[in-house]
Amino acid sequence: MEFVFVGFDSGVGMPCSTSKYDLPYMWHQGQFDMRNSNVIGELEKSNLILGPISESIKDFNSSGVFPPVGAVVFDVDYYTSTLDALSIFAKDPRLFLPRMPLYFDDCIGTELEMHIDFIGERRAIREFNESQDEVKIGQSYYLGTSASKMRWKQKIWYAHLFSHPRYSERVVG
Repeated sequence: MEFVFVGFDSGVGMPCSTSKYDLPYMWHQGQFDMRNSNVIGELEKSNLILGPISESIKDFNSSGVFPPVGAVVFDVDYYTSTLDALSIFAKDPRLFLPRMPLYFDDCIGTELEMHIDFIGERRAIREFNESQDEVKIGQSYYLGTSASKMRWKQKIWYAHLFSHPRYSERVVG
């Protein structure tokens, strides 16, 4: 089985914040600028699409070049950028697996970030879920029940693409 990795990055760091829900007390324009890094030159098995996520996500896989998306990692920090990134699910559901894990890097935060359901990634997820019916994103109840207290487990969510033609196919014998 072959895997393809695709990443999106502005290439110039965080954009200018346009919303108080972006956690502007934590994130700022230009933060995480990679222009002086060797990241791009070191990529061997990954595809990196540069530009604002609101623009670069629009044409992603329009030609069907990549295999179906099987997992998505969101590390865009802002509420507004997360909303833009979630627009990937407006595409043909056959470009994805019918159910898949998602990782939201900034849905918990630290005592300084003070995350609640009404800011950042959590607000974007809630608004996304309220805006349409055919794709829903929710936290993993299974991982939350395990004995381990590892923080990464709280960052795993699942996307269910109800209009996917294979959504109702059995996954066990």
